[in-house]
Amino acid sequence: MLLVSFPGKIRLFAIILIAAVAVSAQSETVIEKNLLGHLETISKNAGRTELLDNENKLLKQKLLRYAKSPASLRYQFQGLAGKLYITTSKDGKFRIYSWDTNTGGTMKFFDGVYQYKTKRGRVSAKAFPQSQGSARGFYYQIFQLDAAGKTIYLANSTSILSTSQTRQDLEIYAIEGERLNDDIRLIRTSTAFRNSVGFDYDFFSVVDRRERPVKLFWWDEAKKQFRFPVVLKDEKFPNGGRVTNRFITYRFNGKAFVRVSDR
Repeated sequence: MLLVSFPGKIRLFAIILIAAVAVSAQSETVIEKNLLGHLETISKNAGRTELLDNENKLLKQKLLRYAKSPASLRYQFQGLAGKLYITTSKDGKFRIYSWDTNTGGTMKFFDGVYQYKTKRGRVSAKAFPQSQGSARGFYYQIFQLDAAGKTIYLANSTSILSTSQTRQDLEIYAIEGERLNDDIRLIRTSTAFRNSVGFDYDFFSVVDRRERPVKLFWWDEAKKQFRFPVVLKDEKFPNGGRVTNRFITYRFNGKAFVRVSDR
């Protein structure tokens, strides 16, 4: 009946909806070009400390502002591929942006922004904590686990410490109410409960692998477990060690991730 009685109103609503989507897409495209300008300036000005500090600061400020837009959480930003790492959780509620500040040499310094959808449906953003001179990495995959009435996110990052020495970490996050909690201690090691686990390795021991970035953390959703390779000392790979085909596995037992096997 509604279609017959009010065709004009329905057509008007459809036109407004299509226009709103088009405006949103256009605004996200403008944002993408704006961010790209800063990223290109950063990539072309190695060694110019003052300029880089200013550009990285501006990029972070704008990304923090843009990341509060609900549309940006869904937008793919394909024009930023290769310049800005963007990884999104399976449920689409948690995303991490990270980029090379170009302020390092063989040791790379990355900065970034977390974006997340709160319990009330508001999209919010949070800057990476200050690294105080350490080489923070870039993020490129997020695993997801629903447990104990909340969603747990496991974010995988790679840090570049030198030409060959590299590190990978897996860190746990959760959106609790209106805030992002980055101190979820659910990984039980031999000494304590931790919110992350990681290892160093020599990049040249995996340089022949095709994928980039090289993925050394794997997630098994059915078994609720993650694994990563055993790294051994090797004279051929002195800067971090050799990645082997043996693995260390942690499985979620309902309360925490516990180590279950080496093979």
